[in-house]
Parts: sequence; C-alpha cells; structure tokens
Amino acid sequence: MFLLFVAGLVLTIIGYVYLSQVIADRRGLLWGLSIFVIPPIAAVYSVAYWKNARPALLAVCAGIIVTVLSVVAGAWPDVISRLES
Repeated sequence: MFLLFVAGLVLTIIGYVYLSQVIADRRGLLWGLSIFVIPPIAAVYSVAYWKNARPALLAVCAGIIVTVLSVVAGAWPDVISRLES
C-alpha cells in the first residue's frame, strides 16, 4: 500500500509540474512559475483554458484519486511508520 501511496503522490506532482509547463508555454514563464507561489491560479487557468490544461489536470486528478484510495485501503499507518523511522 505504501508504494501505491507514493505512486499517487508522484503522479500528482508530475501532473502539477506538467500543468505549470503548459501554462508557461501558453502564457509566459511568469505565469508558469506563479502557480507554485499562488496555487489557485492553476485552478483558474485550468477552467479558463480547459482544452490546453486537460491532460495535466487529468494527471493531477488521477494522482489524487490513487493517493486517497491507498489511504482508504489502509496505507496511512504504513506511511506514518516509514516517516517516523
């Protein structure tokens, strides 16, 4: 279960970085970097430019779903024990 949790987090991070790259390509480097400082900008951009942001947003959503399902399936105690050691 721990590996499923980590895979979900990695997929979420990859999707978010990909979204910042999409924003940087379409709107400029300042826009791409600003989503790391002000995360709601990513949500606003994703809604406004759904066609461009769809693949990255789907990767983020898939990563969140995998992470949540791994926690529901019982990965959380394993995650805590690995972080404490």
